[in-house]
Amino acid sequence: ETRYLEDAIEATRYGRDHGSSNSHTQEDDDDHDDETDRVKKSDMAVLKSYSLKTRNTLAQFDEYRIDYELIISLLETIAKQNSYAAYSKAILVFLPGIAEIRRLNDMLAGHPAFSHAWYIYPLHSTIATEEQERAFLVPPQGVRKIVLATNIAETGITIPDVTCVIDTGKHKEMRQPLMRKQMAEQQTPEMLRLSLQDLVLRVKICKLGGIEQTMAEALDPPLPKNIRRAVESLIDVKALTSGEDLTPLGRQLAKLPLDVFLGKLILLGSLFRCLDTTLTVAAIISSKSPFIAPMASRAQADLARLAFKKGLYCVQGISQTLSNIEDLKAQLTTSLVEAGFLSLGESEKAALNKARFYSRQRHFVEIPKNYDANANDLVINSTIAWSFYPKLIVRDGKGWRNVANNQSVSLYPTSVNKGIINPPKYLSYYHIMQSSNKYYNAHETSPASDFAIALVCGDADFKMYSGVIVIDGNRLRFSIADWKVMVVMKALRTKLREIMIQSFRTPGKKMNEEQEFWWEVWRRIFTREN
Repeated sequence: ETRYLEDAIEATRYGRDHGSSNSHTQEDDDDHDDETDRVKKSDMAVLKSYSLKTRNTLAQFDEYRIDYELIISLLETIAKQNSYAAYSKAILVFLPGIAEIRRLNDMLAGHPAFSHAWYIYPLHSTIATEEQERAFLVPPQGVRKIVLATNIAETGITIPDVTCVIDTGKHKEMRQPLMRKQMAEQQTPEMLRLSLQDLVLRVKICKLGGIEQTMAEALDPPLPKNIRRAVESLIDVKALTSGEDLTPLGRQLAKLPLDVFLGKLILLGSLFRCLDTTLTVAAIISSKSPFIAPMASRAQADLARLAFKKGLYCVQGISQTLSNIEDLKAQLTTSLVEAGFLSLGESEKAALNKARFYSRQRHFVEIPKNYDANANDLVINSTIAWSFYPKLIVRDGKGWRNVANNQSVSLYPTSVNKGIINPPKYLSYYHIMQSSNKYYNAHETSPASDFAIALVCGDADFKMYSGVIVIDGNRLRFSIADWKVMVVMKALRTKLREIMIQSFRTPGKKMNEEQEFWWEVWRRIFTREN
């Protein structure tokens, strides 16, 4: 059974005077003098069965904001009236994002009507896994629950015992409220528009069963091949095992408000001590490009972009785009602090809060120097390559070849890596897009050394007798002339993998003596010390 906004207002007797008077009298219906001034005549045929108070409230309703008081009033009505008893056992409320979820959660937590025999569960990727799992449990006898979620749950994850859904009619792209007179063609479900990687991680985190079986039960299930592609991508990035079990890295990635590749980038940035740059890269890729300029200013924009290639940065005259990037960088820094990957002192926490919440005067996010101690080009580019792998292209004659599928690709025309005299053999990339002339162009590319790739990327098979390192079943091959170098590389690779897994499993845990030795070996190699 589907009800609409006007039905919710009618059932709750909600109005602009809500809170001072909830009464609904016959006099309200008899007062028709101002009705045509407040409600359009074209709406009369649809709304004539509703009270004048409902019609006037609809006429004044601001469709671009969420009316939290109406939601709470509707929840109270469903909770208290016997006619809605069957619907009140488990109520799911759809909200646009985490900020709205937190606001409604706080309002309900302090509301006397829901202080006893009610469970309130926020459901979002940035909330602790344990809290999310509780939302899927059936409450004990005599207890009811309210789940607050974004509309990814509408066509994605299924909460089995839900008896009622309240949809605010808004998500990140903004759509019209659920009014019968305003219903337009429905949007493509979020599950079919966005990457499935985050949803796959959520299925595993919440222990909902097999990935493909669970997602096939959605109202608008994605294609099996897309599910398979998402799973294989998570296996490649080491978020899932080959048996589709969550890894320690996968559990950490599920907590971050980024896709898995960018999430891995900032986690490895904190571990390998080049955090400031990796946070900046993740924030830029997640935002609008700072190099977009009017046609008349294209030359100036190109010069500014090339300055980044030379390591020249300007903090004066910051644009709105750069300001938004800095805001996102502050949010990501906070996420790392909450996950235990970044430890801040009191003064550093105060500075971070100033950068996040005081927007009138621009405050830059300052990362503690010890988390940025290894920020040279080799470490930064290697960390990017390790995070984005298998997104890697290799020089093939005068062009490039994608190592993941052997597809020929080009560099984006304005790439700083295009047209250089001595191009690197390998470039990592973030995504590939097909241009209007049908060429496939790699975007957001960074040089990667073969030594760095062989040391960390993929699963390696060290063939000592032939002097070859084979990565991921012949996806990549590296020849090593000296068998002693191969022995050291194998040992170092093993210890680095061990250190990374420990870091993901227990953020902040100190290395043992043996791990510190091999970490120092890695540091000296990559910082070119001695």
